[in-house]
Amino acid sequence: MALVFRPAENDSELLQILKLQQANLYANLTPEERAREGFLKVQHNLDLLREMQSKAPQIIAVENNQLAGYALGMHRSQGALIPELTPLFEFATSHLPNQSEYLIMGQVCVAKEYRQKGCFSKLYHTLKMSCSGLPVITEIASINERSLSAHKALGFQILGSHQEIDFTWHVVIWK
Repeated sequence: MALVFRPAENDSELLQILKLQQANLYANLTPEERAREGFLKVQHNLDLLREMQSKAPQIIAVENNQLAGYALGMHRSQGALIPELTPLFEFATSHLPNQSEYLIMGQVCVAKEYRQKGCFSKLYHTLKMSCSGLPVITEIASINERSLSAHKALGFQILGSHQEIDFTWHVVIWK
């Protein structure tokens, strides 16, 4: 069976997102794994995913009821939901004052066995189509070279950067 790309539909799928997220969190990977595979910094919970889902699609890639990847969208009004993303929302607001609508990418992740198979690109394209082609904005840690390369290959452009305690973050946009 082939991969199917669509919005998450129920708590069971949201829980699969959380499980894949746990396996790829910065704190749960060795330095070698982070450099080779990339990493995630923000940790969600079920209530948070439900709230995000109320205003933006949470796109998943599924094969035989098994999660292969996800792309979490956030509406610009949800900036206060995740304190770690406050700088991203503030950056977007200050650097895109004339842009009335855009989607914040909360996080994207592809399971190891599905990497290098086009899943990343298809997740983003499905997300963008689900949001009527709105520009997509996200941020990527400068040391997460795998993620930076993947986003640039898709057509994301760097809007700017900001510094946090441990990381420099590149804010990128896909128009």
